[in-house]
Amino acid sequence: MDPSVFLKAQARFARISRVRLVLLSIALAALWLLSRGGALSPEEAALWERVRNAEETLSAARYGKSGEDPERLGLIGVEWSPISTTLGSLPSKRTAADPLWSVVLFREMARMGLRSGDRVAVLASGSFPGFVLNALAAAEALGCRILFAASLGASQWGANDPACPWPLMEGIFHRGGFLKTRASWYTLGGEDETGGGIGDEGRKILTDAAAKEGIPLLEARTYDGILSAKISRLETFSPGLVITVGGSSSIFGVGNEHSGNGFLPKDGVADEKSIVGWALSRDIPVFHAVDFRFLAKRMGVPFDAPRSRTNATRILPALFGLGVFFVALLFHSRWKVDGR
Repeated sequence: MDPSVFLKAQARFARISRVRLVLLSIALAALWLLSRGGALSPEEAALWERVRNAEETLSAARYGKSGEDPERLGLIGVEWSPISTTLGSLPSKRTAADPLWSVVLFREMARMGLRSGDRVAVLASGSFPGFVLNALAAAEALGCRILFAASLGASQWGANDPACPWPLMEGIFHRGGFLKTRASWYTLGGEDETGGGIGDEGRKILTDAAAKEGIPLLEARTYDGILSAKISRLETFSPGLVITVGGSSSIFGVGNEHSGNGFLPKDGVADEKSIVGWALSRDIPVFHAVDFRFLAKRMGVPFDAPRSRTNATRILPALFGLGVFFVALLFHSRWKVDGR
């Protein structure tokens, strides 16, 4: 081969390779910036501030200036009490209270096409009061109609402080103007959601707290009675999305309290005799939150990190960026053999 022809071909190949690498770098940089989320929109920033201010107000109501709550979260309970039901993770409870969840849920509900006037049901235990606050605030920011109900028993570090169970938290949020939504009903929680495993002292604490806030207790002697009453109310409400939080028995069915996280597949493992089973069988989307180490990684919220409005990430652009890189790596050539 004529050396001049070879050198020209080599130079052309090198130019094309450089252009490809530059384009790949630009694409990856753009996807990285998109995954970072950037600054929140004014609406998202206002939502974040609303949740953070609610936390600080609750902290002031519970602890004043005592210094017992240096992060001013307000939503963290105690290690054990008469209204505790199960073990729990303190880092997960702190993560669930991050105001970024309100932004993430706001974006997810908007992505689903939910708009003002659409119906969202939020069913929760008292185990993750921070996430409940975030979910209700996000749905309210979209202008959704909300059906909210809570079982009052809570795992460690949740709403299990006898001096401040969930009804009191909810009342402070409502009276402070941070939430418009009030619970339609409470259940005691515990085993079968009938108060099983909660002693007389704990039952009295929860019953008195519900009565003080004027929220009725949905009571039944059996799990089937509780579930039937809940589903009857859900059928009347007809939600377009169901958000479930924590491990209440009726969410997945007795014995399946921690099955699944995030948006659940239609062929999920929920017992037919459960809230999730009822919703999925009717093609109603369900978002479940209980494993916050998993959810934080999947949805771009820092795990057990200081509060920041700039840490919201979008996981799909990041994953797409990895895919683009590996496809480019597969087809990019560093040299080319000319058979002539």
